[in-house]
Amino acid sequence: MIIIKVLAFALLSQACLSAEALYDLVLLNTTSALCLDGSPGAYYISRDGDPSKIYLEFQGGGWCGAKDLPSTIESCYARSKTVLGSSK
Repeated sequence: MIIIKVLAFALLSQACLSAEALYDLVLLNTTSALCLDGSPGAYYISRDGDPSKIYLEFQGGGWCGAKDLPSTIESCYARSKTVLGSSK
């Protein structure tokens, strides 16, 4: 069962990668939505999608908190240097 899920994910990922040219990146122009590294929040919008349908997918670093403040700061800082903490 796990192998099937991994294979399905790989196939879906390939399909998404081949369709990347159909999407435009929109960077938000507000200080209310920032990534961990301070870069602007962003989303992709399809140029030729069906305007009557909406598909939302939220990907990101998620919660970077830890057991105490120093560990939380270290965890969030480390994550800010990855694709999960930046729109760059």
